[in-house]
Amino acid sequence: MKAKKKIGKPKKPNIIHMPRLGTVLMVEDTIKGLDYYPTRNQLWRALPKAVMWQTFNVIIDYLLRSNKILIDSRDGQIVWVAADNPKLKRLFDNAIPYERLKSHHR
Repeated sequence: MKAKKKIGKPKKPNIIHMPRLGTVLMVEDTIKGLDYYPTRNQLWRALPKAVMWQTFNVIIDYLLRSNKILIDSRDGQIVWVAADNPKLKRLFDNAIPYERLKSHHR
């Protein structure tokens, strides 16, 4: 007779290596410094120091949850979207305010 499986909350994955602040900052600086939008694997290989894959994924998850990056669902490219992005700042500086746009179309 087979034992019944317990049904409950899914287990959280064991995080063996928690990233240090310096490692998180290194990943952030690498994303911001690249002149292309890397995939996870490309970014991991572009890091100046070796980082364990599991630790790297913890950092990517953190950056996603804190809305510092977006990952394109089609091709997996990582885009830095935090407020300190100079391209994003230029877009905001050159944008037409909604109120002006709204009154212009009347």
